[in-house]
Amino acid sequence: MTSLPPLAITTCRVSSDEQLKNHSLQRQAAAVKQAAKELGVIIPPDGQWSGSVSSKAGTNIMRKDLKEMVTYVQKNRRVKYLIVHEVDRFMRSVSELFYFEVTFEMYGVKVWYASQPELNTDNHQAKLLKALEVFKAEGSNVERIDKSIDGLTDALREGRYPFKPPAGYIKGYKKGIPEVDEIRGRALKHNLLQLYAHKDPTRALKELNESEFARGYAKLKMDKYRQYATNIFYAGAVQMSKQVNFVNFNGKHEALITLEQHNEIVRIFENKKKNQSGPNRRGNSDFTLSNFVSCAACSHSNNRFVGFKHSNGSGNGIVYERYRCRGCRKYIKKDVLNEGVAEYLDSIQLDGNSSRQLHRELLEIWQQEEEINKHEVV
Repeated sequence: MTSLPPLAITTCRVSSDEQLKNHSLQRQAAAVKQAAKELGVIIPPDGQWSGSVSSKAGTNIMRKDLKEMVTYVQKNRRVKYLIVHEVDRFMRSVSELFYFEVTFEMYGVKVWYASQPELNTDNHQAKLLKALEVFKAEGSNVERIDKSIDGLTDALREGRYPFKPPAGYIKGYKKGIPEVDEIRGRALKHNLLQLYAHKDPTRALKELNESEFARGYAKLKMDKYRQYATNIFYAGAVQMSKQVNFVNFNGKHEALITLEQHNEIVRIFENKKKNQSGPNRRGNSDFTLSNFVSCAACSHSNNRFVGFKHSNGSGNGIVYERYRCRGCRKYIKKDVLNEGVAEYLDSIQLDGNSSRQLHRELLEIWQQEEEINKHEVV
């Protein structure tokens, strides 16, 4: 009986519109197909990934294409290679490159660099060269981010807003200068002026949800309304507060309210107490291990399991209890995790000093519990 030929999957990636226009994907695909021919493997139609995909350091664990590729090779054991054009077309993070190479190796798949054959051996020189290549790619990402931040800051300094227009505004004819939406923008302006005059956020929120601003949109809750109402953009300023903090009070867009009115609205919300009770200091009583157990698959990112309840969508009322990793979204049954932790704790042998220390720690925890109980009674 003739054995079936081995398979290979491929990925081709661009990180900008310019690369897309320069036919980078086509060149990568040609190099990948040539490498597959030389390796004597077949690329199945459903084993090809391509497109504009971000590869910033620290974000690759959640990359949709990589997760799909791992799942694919898990189910298709004939796959022996993942062929990419060059290192930076696969990964731009030193630690994550080797993490994913090892991940694919677990399923018998070798990452193969079509246009960098010197990296495909397993000797020390190849590993060093590979590390240098991905290190340069990671540095290129950092440089691109720095240039992007500088460009955004320059735009804000000129009074332009280089982001998506806030609610109540639409994209204007001039780049970076949003225009007021004639329906939603005017409704929001009236609402903010009413909030300024009456100083009653609850009433203002109700009126906004009943206005033209909310037609066709989900009704706002107080937390979201607070964000809208205190956005300094509506007072004529442009601001960035992510990678860097920068604000220009002389934005080129039309303001809905004055800066004085904005400051008063901010004070109104500062004096309004939040009604939400906040997180339970005791944790989730249904899932006592939430945020205590780290996921082994992505432990280098310190992602932990959190509990949640879900149904299978059949409407039969059955609820399943699971833990899910915050990072890779891996599931584990509640009972399985509980039993695993219990077995681990049972295996620990304590000497006299450790036992006394544990007793002291538990006593302190019980005392804290008593204080919490007294507080809740009050």
